[in-house]
Amino acid sequence: MFSFFVTAQQPPDRTLNSSALSEPGSKIWEPYLELADKYDNDLVESWRDDMDSLLIFAALFSASVTAFIIESYKFLQEDQADVMITVLLQISQQLAHGTQASTASRSSSFRPCRTTIAVNVLWVFSLSFSLACALAAVMVRQWARHYLRSPRGISSTSERARRRQFLFERMKAWRLELIVDTIPALLHTSLILFFAGLLLFFHVV
Repeated sequence: MFSFFVTAQQPPDRTLNSSALSEPGSKIWEPYLELADKYDNDLVESWRDDMDSLLIFAALFSASVTAFIIESYKFLQEDQADVMITVLLQISQQLAHGTQASTASRSSSFRPCRTTIAVNVLWVFSLSFSLACALAAVMVRQWARHYLRSPRGISSTSERARRRQFLFERMKAWRLELIVDTIPALLHTSLILFFAGLLLFFHVV
């Protein structure tokens, strides 16, 4: 009876051994993937939270800066109302003196002041940095999504671990963490440029 029990238990053991040997090193890769998934999830989640906040602020800030640029751009051009008033005064003076109104083209001597030019330059750079910040945040979110999804689509444990390690090494090689830390600095620079232009704008007005 004991021999029958051993014989009856042999097929399941052979099946278990064959499944275990079907993927060499699976017992080594599984703990690695468990720790790696926890690390990656925490890292990507923190990046997503930071990038979402930056995207919202950059979008609102860019819209505000654009409104200021539209208003300040008017100071770079000659006011058409003033031009019309000047032309009408010339015509009225000529009619008062009994001379014929001249239709010669009027040469414009308008030149925007340097402060006005500086304000527009500062605000255009501010808008550029803000848009660059938003673009970088979107790219980081896309890469983070690819970083998590790409290894999980592989059924083999060893291949999944190799794929994750490859992406992790690429992340270190491209210094993605440094890029993520630099994105808020772009937004800070944009704010500094905007407030510098705002002070000059109030001085002009």
